[in-house]
Amino acid sequence: MDDKKVLTLTHIFLVIIGIIFLASGIFTFVDPHTMGEALGIAPMNPSGETEIRATYGGLVVGSGLLVLSGLFHRLMTVAALAGTFFGAGGLVSTRIVIQAMDGFTINQGIVAAFELTMVAIAFLLLRAAMKRALV
Repeated sequence: MDDKKVLTLTHIFLVIIGIIFLASGIFTFVDPHTMGEALGIAPMNPSGETEIRATYGGLVVGSGLLVLSGLFHRLMTVAALAGTFFGAGGLVSTRIVIQAMDGFTINQGIVAAFELTMVAIAFLLLRAAMKRALV
């Protein structure tokens, strides 16, 4: 595939993942109870709300901004794809190990499949981006 097509695919991937991260992070920051329920966790006090907002809101918003920064410079593209690869890789690896220990659930399987897809795409695009960044 030529360099222009790879760059276009990379930008599409970064926009999709960046928007998903930003939207879920902002939603979690604004409404930690709904996201907490969806995740199977509940804040027991204001400190718990802060923890959900910071960890599942702020960190995910920051990740979304990192991913979107990859649209603006070749070196940031490498950083955005590497962050996605390692971040989603850590999530899916942990999710698979936990499912092996505690038993499979369809919801966790769906999330793991999405994360694994992100890892695979990020890896392929990262290889191409590193070549472009070194030129």
